Amino acid sequence: MLVETLLLECRTRLDDVNKPYLWLDESIISWINEAQIEACRRARLISDSSLSVNVAIGTPSYDIPNGVIQIRKARLSLEDSTLCFVGSRDMDEDVSGWESHAGTPTSIITDIDSNMFTLYPKPIISDTLNLTVIREPSEIIDDSSVLEIPNRFHYALADWVLHRAYQVRDSETMDKNKSIEHLALFENEFGVRSSAKDEIFNIRQMPYSNTDGYY
Repeated sequence: MLVETLLLECRTRLDDVNKPYLWLDESIISWINEAQIEACRRARLISDSSLSVNVAIGTPSYDIPNGVIQIRKARLSLEDSTLCFVGSRDMDEDVSGWESHAGTPTSIITDIDSNMFTLYPKPIISDTLNLTVIREPSEIIDDSSVLEIPNRFHYALADWVLHRAYQVRDSETMDKNKSIEHLALFENEFGVRSSAKDEIFNIRQMPYSNTDGYY
């Protein structure tokens, strides 16, 4: 769906289809962008297996690509097996001196540095690491942008827009009760937002399976 279509839907629900508008197009488009990001953070709606990272000899740590919420699977192009997710605490307890070990990576560690992952052991040949990730959507630029989440969830994004629209401090736009009502509808569809603390803890600290991670 084009953002333009959802913009019109939002205006219809707001009873704001005639100019001069109470809410600017730019504001509604910004809230649609927020809504899609919120939906993806809460419900993990976008899984993407197209990302890859170039692996260099002797370099164990790499930046997590922008917008990635969680790495679910990682596999080197020259290897058949996927990497195992392990925690740094387990490595410290079970593998003495692991930071200096070199070889073909068999494990990936995501809880050492913020926004980075570490391969174990450090690679001895150059390769490409193919990733399957849960990620945020691309930024919505204007009403010609295309929504990325599955089609069946598009209209539910309007509840976030109405939640935000009714927060605008103006006698003609502000309605606290309607704002709360539409936030509840959005949460019924996509879930309640985790705190930043809980989200980071779940991604970095909770145990992983060898395929999908924890989420």
